[in-house]
Amino acid sequence: VSLTTSLAFQVVPASATTCRNTVVVTDGGDSAGATPAQLRTALVDVCSGGTIRLRPGLVVLLAQGELIIPSGKVVTITSPRQRPATIDAQGVSRVLSVENTAQVIIRNVIVQGGSASFAGGILNFGSLTLDGVASIRGNHASSGGGVGNAGVVTMNGSSEVTDNDASTGGGIFNSFQSIFPLPSE
Repeated sequence: VSLTTSLAFQVVPASATTCRNTVVVTDGGDSAGATPAQLRTALVDVCSGGTIRLRPGLVVLLAQGELIIPSGKVVTITSPRQRPATIDAQGVSRVLSVENTAQVIIRNVIVQGGSASFAGGILNFGSLTLDGVASIRGNHASSGGGVGNAGVVTMNGSSEVTDNDASTGGGIFNSFQSIFPLPSE
């Protein structure tokens, strides 16, 4: 009687099997592969309902195109109010797309350098909240220089959409619903 046993091992990236409630981003790069501590990888690794914390003053330079928040994902992207982080598309692509049913809170983060035919900074089909001192600036598009909205946009705190460029809707091109709470007196 002959008995043969064989074992096969398959390497599975952590992001394919598990997620984390909090992911800290300390590297401003944007590599093609899954690189720990970079924002693109963090968007895959964070659980829905989780938080991505950007290092104080971090500048993320996008090199692989826009960041996409997929349908159904709920995430907060935050950095310290005193030293907000920056996500910069360097004029090469849109900065961020929020797909239908996705929910994103951007808190104390600068979104800049986006360029697209529609929605240079952020294209929103889901629910987008700009909170704290979030700033959408220095983006360019034919319509919706800062934000192109076909979902729901809420602005809280000292958030601003300023110094963006477009033929129509330089700051926000709104085709659905925006909420701009008035300061309480």
